[in-house]
Amino acid sequence: RGHRAGGCNPGTVNEGLEPFKCYKSESNWTYEVGAKTAWFDERVLFNATLFFVDWEDLQFRTQFPELGGLSTITTNLGNLESQGAELELTVLATDYLTLSAAYGYSDPKFVDDQLDFGTSAVCAADIFEFFGTDPCQFNPDNPDPNQTRRYVNVKGNQLRRTSKNTFNFTADYEAPLANEWNWYTRWDYRYQSRQFQEQHNAIWVGGREIVNGRIGISSENYDLSIWARNLTNDKTPMSAYAFTSDLNNSDSVTTVVNNERRRYGITAQVRF
Repeated sequence: RGHRAGGCNPGTVNEGLEPFKCYKSESNWTYEVGAKTAWFDERVLFNATLFFVDWEDLQFRTQFPELGGLSTITTNLGNLESQGAELELTVLATDYLTLSAAYGYSDPKFVDDQLDFGTSAVCAADIFEFFGTDPCQFNPDNPDPNQTRRYVNVKGNQLRRTSKNTFNFTADYEAPLANEWNWYTRWDYRYQSRQFQEQHNAIWVGGREIVNGRIGISSENYDLSIWARNLTNDKTPMSAYAFTSDLNNSDSVTTVVNNERRRYGITAQVRF
């Protein structure tokens, strides 16, 4: 069981919105069952895990324009459940070659009707017409009968910055070369499926596939290698963020953090 204490946001709130001044504690229960196994004189290792997470009163930092000067607050965004599985396989194929792979599946979703108060800009821009559905609603707890802002109901949405599917594969080879020298090579492949960047699930970055490689020689005191990162030059952004600017018209602005492009290099190490 995990726990995070509640608290109160600094500053004052507009009349009638006192319930948003403070936020409740957050907690979760995690249940896991699995097996760790070894086969063929421990040349093959296989692990499998199933898990379920019951998350209550998720704390979330968001904007809430109705609060006036206190426009960015910590609030509770309802309950969330996640279920998934993890599989790991390691094979000592030869005395010099080790292969390993891992797959993970996770599906964290909100289970309650809950408004994300940082979504008034995307609702006003009718972003969700593209999806053919409209999750935007007025705030039922706002005492103002003339309220005009609507917000996204996050029920059924995926937790931001999480991938449903992840996979990685590694091939690691090291063998004698001459005298006290070995030569080695290592290749890694990593995949993650798309990630929603906000709880409203209107912004996402696509799946990423990264390939890294290294070839080198080493001894007890020296190591020399050439390497490549992101060998396929995957240009999928790492993340994207949307926020409201104060440039007179309160535009919704999106900024993107780009992935590192393909890189090559040589590394030399001396151990004393």
